[in-house]
Amino acid sequence: MRPAECRSCKAPVYWAVTTAGNRMPVDVDQVPGGNIELEPMLFGTELRSQTVAHIVKPEPEVLRYRSHFVSCPDRREWKRR
Repeated sequence: MRPAECRSCKAPVYWAVTTAGNRMPVDVDQVPGGNIELEPMLFGTELRSQTVAHIVKPEPEVLRYRSHFVSCPDRREWKRR
């Protein structure tokens, strides 16, 4: 998985797809109490791959990923109306 860059705050992010099919930026660093597990998915024998974000119950002592929508200092600019 290769990191991209948040368009507003320039932080490194991974782009994943939720199980509902929505694209979501995910912080590159794992944090205690994060609630996202990432699973790479391959499409048959093609070289394309996609990362699926599974939302799980946060546990304070477990390192997991979190949505960049939570940590981005510019998150209010990106919130859907």
